[in-house]
Amino acid sequence: SSPITISKNLVILAQGANTTITGTGTRLFEIPVTIPVEFNSLNMIAGTSMTAGALNNKGMLKLKNVNIDKNVGVNGATLVENTNGGQLTVIGSCSINQ
Repeated sequence: SSPITISKNLVILAQGANTTITGTGTRLFEIPVTIPVEFNSLNMIAGTSMTAGALNNKGMLKLKNVNIDKNVGVNGATLVENTNGGQLTVIGSCSINQ
C-alpha cells in the first residue's frame, strides 16, 4: 500500500497507552514541504522501504513521546528522513529502533 500524504496542519494524539501505527507498504507517512505535523504518544512500526521506512519529512515534523521500530523483515533501513529542508523536533521520550 502507498504511504499516507498529510497535506494540512495535523496533530495525531494517541488515546491509549499502547497505540501503534503499523506499515504494510513502503512507508507510513509523507509530509510535504511547509506542512506542520505532530505525532504524540504513540508507537510506529515502519514499512518496507530502505529509505524513510516510517516517515519521509519535507515539512515541519514534531515527535513527542514517540517510538519508531523497524519492520522485522527489513534490515539496515533508515526510518525517518528529512529531505528538501525538512525540520524535525524531538520532545520527551522518543526512540528510533533499527
